[in-house]
Amino acid sequence: MCGSLSLPRPFGKIPKNTRSALKNMRKIKCESRDLVMAPSLLVTMALAGGVVCPASAQDVPSNSQTVYPTNQPAWLNSAQPLTLSYGAFDLHPRLRSTTIYDGNILFSHNGRQQDVISQVAPGIQILGGDRQTLETDLKQAEYWNYDLNLISLATSSLIVQPAEGWPNKFLLLDYSPQWQEFGRHSENNSLDQFVTANAVWPIAKLILGVQENYSDQKATIVEASTRSEIRQNHTELDAGYRLNDKFSTDTAFVRQDVAYPGNTNLLGYTEWKASVSLNRQVGPTLNVSWVTAGGLDEIAAGQNQQFLQSGARARYKYSELVSVDGSLGIEYRQFDTGRADSFTPYFTLGATYQPWERTYLRLGVARQQYASLSEGYSYTSTGGYLNIRRDFTDRFSIWTDLGCYEYEYASTVNVASNVKPSDYYSIRLTGDFKVWKHFDSQLYYQFSGNGIFQNNTVVQDNQVGLQFTLRY
Repeated sequence: MCGSLSLPRPFGKIPKNTRSALKNMRKIKCESRDLVMAPSLLVTMALAGGVVCPASAQDVPSNSQTVYPTNQPAWLNSAQPLTLSYGAFDLHPRLRSTTIYDGNILFSHNGRQQDVISQVAPGIQILGGDRQTLETDLKQAEYWNYDLNLISLATSSLIVQPAEGWPNKFLLLDYSPQWQEFGRHSENNSLDQFVTANAVWPIAKLILGVQENYSDQKATIVEASTRSEIRQNHTELDAGYRLNDKFSTDTAFVRQDVAYPGNTNLLGYTEWKASVSLNRQVGPTLNVSWVTAGGLDEIAAGQNQQFLQSGARARYKYSELVSVDGSLGIEYRQFDTGRADSFTPYFTLGATYQPWERTYLRLGVARQQYASLSEGYSYTSTGGYLNIRRDFTDRFSIWTDLGCYEYEYASTVNVASNVKPSDYYSIRLTGDFKVWKHFDSQLYYQFSGNGIFQNNTVVQDNQVGLQFTLRY
C-alpha cells in the first residue's frame, strides 16, 4: 500500500491474521488464521528444561498434605500457575478451531458453491524484553480483534511521545500454520502459513524498529471474485529521533511483495518505498507532521510504476478513551507503459471513542491506490469501517462491524479503457464469551456482497462461524 498512514485492516472478508504488513492489500473472506502449539511440543520443552518457576517450600501451605519432589518441573505442579519460559523469553502457545458455513465460497454471481469449512490453527508466540508493555498492547489488540497489529508500538507512534513513556527494548515472534478443509469442495483445501516478527530498541533519543510479516494462504479475493493462493511478504526498517521536546523525525524503508502462485488471471508486484516525516508537538494532546514518500512498483510485463507522495498527518489524543489519527495528501504516479502521469488524492482517518461505560467505537476511512490486480489494470479503494463493541459483563460481549468500499479500476495502458467501478460491503455480528480464563468462544454471522451501489451484477454471501480459542 502506498499511503502515509496504516489503519487496522477492516473486518470484512479479511482473514484474522493479517498483520500490520497486509495493510488493506486485499479484502479476503473471514477465515481465521490464529496461533498455537501442540501439547507434545509443550512436553518436549518442559523435559528439555525450558519451563521455569519450580516450587519452593514457601509455595506450599504448612498444613498441606501434598509433598512435591524437589526435582519436579513446574508444569507438573498443580499448585503453581502454568508459566512457560526459556531463558529471557516467555512462550505463549495457542490453539484455535473454527467451523464456518459459507454460502458462496468463491464470492461469484454464477455457479454459487456452498460448503462447510473446518480450520485448525496451532501456533506459538514468543515475547522477550519489555514483556509487560507487549502483553498490555496484545490484550488491547485482542480486545479489538486486531490480530497482531500493534500500531501503538510502531516507531512512528512512539517517537511523538515523551521519552519517559517509551517501552524498553522488546521482541515478538509469532508462527502459526493453519489447515483448512472443505467438506464438499476438497480442491480448496490448503495448509497456510503465517509468520510475524516485531522488534523495537529505544536508545536515548533514538528508536530503532524492524518488522517482518509473511503469509501464504489460499483465500477468496473479493476484488477478483475468485479463490486463489496469495503470498505476501512485508519487510520494514524504522528509525525515529527526538530532536527536542517539540520536534521529532522518523523514517521507514519498506519492501512489500504480493504474488498469486498458480493463478494466471491475477498479477502480483513488489513495492519498494521510503518515507520521512517531520513531527511537531503543538500542545499536550496534538501532534502534526509533514510526510514525504516515494518508491517503485515492480510489475511483470513492463508495467512498472514510480510514485511520489506528499501530505500532512495529525494525531490527537485527548485521553485513553478519545483519540484520532488522520492524514491527507496527493500522490504523483508515472507508468512505464506510456500512459499519461496521474495525480491521485489520498486520505486516512482512524478514531476510537468510548461514549458510555462498557461501550466502545472504532472508525476508519481511507482512500488508497494499488499497483495492480489483473494484467493491465490498477485500482483505487475508497471506503471505511465502523466497529462497535458492548461489554455486558466481564465474560460476555457483542461486536457489530460495518464496512463499505468502492473500487475504481484504471487501465495502466490506455486511459480511455477504464472499466466500471465496483463496490463491497459487509455486516457482521459477533458474540464473544469467555468460557474460562484461557478458553474463549465466538459465534458470528456475516452478510456481505457487492454491486448494489454501482448497479453491477449483484453478488452476495452469508457466513456463520463458531470458533474456540485456547491460549496461555
